[in-house]
Amino acid sequence: FCLAFVLMVLGFSLKGFFINVFHVSGEYRAIFSSTLNLTFLSYLFVFPSIVYIGLLSGLQRFDFLKSIEIVTFLIYSVFVVVFLILGKSFEYIIYGYLGLFVLRFVLNIIAVKISLPKVMKSKLNFAKIKEVIKMAKFLFIMKFSSFIYHNMPRTVVAVFLGPIFVTFHEIVVKIPKTLKSSL
Repeated sequence: FCLAFVLMVLGFSLKGFFINVFHVSGEYRAIFSSTLNLTFLSYLFVFPSIVYIGLLSGLQRFDFLKSIEIVTFLIYSVFVVVFLILGKSFEYIIYGYLGLFVLRFVLNIIAVKISLPKVMKSKLNFAKIKEVIKMAKFLFIMKFSSFIYHNMPRTVVAVFLGPIFVTFHEIVVKIPKTLKSSL
């Protein structure tokens, strides 16, 4: 929750910067701003959900994980179709996506409570938790730096050249990977 809160506040404070970097025109600034607000608000549900998804994965309860994923995406798909039929703007689709994260968060909590009734009532070993936290720090730093390294070219192309060139970049990058995997 702390990481999610920090990222949400950071996102809110950098919202003006994002609007200027992506050169959003005046008529779309309000919609883009509210969309960014909803995206940053979704961090409060996305990051804590990672803990529950990790618990369910560790317990090998993929039946719960995939069932939750299927149900939430089906509900989201119905909302998107309804919004399109009603002629709503894409902002409503973002509302639906935020609702999807909230629903998935709640369902993950319920699935963990069902899967772990004995563990929830037992005593936790805090020395082991501290050891896991120490290892998680390094893992987080490695994953974060890996994420930046692998997405930096695409981000740089998007910021400096525009979204059309991101497509060209993706094509150029994916053709060699496809050829390697097929040979």
